[in-house]
Amino acid sequence: MRRVAVWAGAIVALALLGWGALHVFISPVHPDQPSPPGHPASACWTCHFVSASADIREP
Repeated sequence: MRRVAVWAGAIVALALLGWGALHVFISPVHPDQPSPPGHPASACWTCHFVSASADIREP
């Protein structure tokens, strides 16, 4: 049972580290930024830092 818990904890930790790395390395977006075609339909903050000081880019 303990071995399963260690594996589950390791998988969760790796998933969180991966998400954290993507969250830091993907460029910040403005809250009013339109999503480009083919962009995943999820909240922007899931992958991006959302900041009103970020430039709005044309998709």
